[in-house]
Amino acid sequence: MEIRLEEREFSNGDVYSGQLRGTLPHGKGKYAWSDGIIYEGDWEEGKISGKGKITWLSGAKYEGDFSGGYLHGFGTMTSPDGSVYSGSWRMNVRHGLGRKEYCNSDSYDGSWREGLQDGSGSYTWTNGNRFIGNWKKGKMSGRGVMSWGNGDLLLKLKWGKKVRFVVMGNMFCTELKIHRRYDLKGSTQGRFTEKNKIREKTTMKDLDLAYEFHMDKLLREALFKQILLDCSFLESLQIIDYSLLLGLHFRAPDQLNDILEPPNEMSDQESDSVASVEVGLPREPSIPPKGLLLVTHEPNSVNTAPGPHIRGSTLRAFAAGEKEVDLILPGTARLRVQLGVNMPAQAHHKLHQDQEESGTVELFEVYDVVVYMGMIDILQEYNMKKRMEHTCKSIQYDPMSISAIEPTLYAKRFTDFLLKVFPETA
Repeated sequence: MEIRLEEREFSNGDVYSGQLRGTLPHGKGKYAWSDGIIYEGDWEEGKISGKGKITWLSGAKYEGDFSGGYLHGFGTMTSPDGSVYSGSWRMNVRHGLGRKEYCNSDSYDGSWREGLQDGSGSYTWTNGNRFIGNWKKGKMSGRGVMSWGNGDLLLKLKWGKKVRFVVMGNMFCTELKIHRRYDLKGSTQGRFTEKNKIREKTTMKDLDLAYEFHMDKLLREALFKQILLDCSFLESLQIIDYSLLLGLHFRAPDQLNDILEPPNEMSDQESDSVASVEVGLPREPSIPPKGLLLVTHEPNSVNTAPGPHIRGSTLRAFAAGEKEVDLILPGTARLRVQLGVNMPAQAHHKLHQDQEESGTVELFEVYDVVVYMGMIDILQEYNMKKRMEHTCKSIQYDPMSISAIEPTLYAKRFTDFLLKVFPETA
């Protein structure tokens, strides 16, 4: 039967304009109901079928698949309140996989059944809380993991037991290779690593650290401002046993000597990773190497965007006129300098002391390093178990040398130790 274009106005005030086969809409057409509803799209023998768009007088609209006059298939519905559902439909109701963004910015992504969340799905609240798990008739039901915006997670196991845990970002997921890593608490009892156990990725401890790190005045101020705030907060919660996880990228790792690691433990890959930079390390501390440069920050010039674990704005440096800065590694990269990320420093390693008639002369090796760091292990309360540990170990060891001490003393010892590790430059 021939298909023709025509416009028809019905006695009830409805209007159709488009293709007809006989007396029925068929093909492309637009239908406007007298109550303000408008549909424009595909028709099949008088029924809405195929692709199309329908709008209601309330402001709601749907665009997607239709079948036999129903919302059926895949489509997007925008409600008058601004909420948006995009996903599968069956006979005018949400059914199958889909995502809904609510007017308050909450969102659900997962399975639907007869218009309700049902099956596996993830619901995210605007405050950052999130549930991933099973749903039944629009409610959380069965197994799942609940995470809070502060990083806490709650896992409900099969037999009903609830386990809380925290997932933290990997601070060493960096553009530069980490050559040395340290876990620093400020305590000394047992805080060393046996030399024969040191490997390329071994995390060493306080007594293994043989360096002082000298950095730009403003970078150091920003670092200790945050450390003091963190320690004050943890102290208020009666938390101890936290550490500063410190990662070092050396600009010339091939020149590290036996003081840094046991013989034959240096990985060949380490020297390969910086093969493009040939910087000699002078022995005189008064002539430090210039393998790192701080320049004014240019957002479009940095090599990569910050990772998801990185917080805070670009730092300012005294050496750049108190402007936000990028770190340039000649021949390698240009990186954004942020708190605990891509922070340049000079690592001073004391070799020995020469005795002369005029006094003692201290000799150092100086290395250019890029520093990465952050606070870890922040969940241990100073509870009865830790109090007992402190009492027992204090009988055998110096009470200030052990890790388990009262939170106020722990915070002070921790910051005092880091002030020595990152001394103020004259």
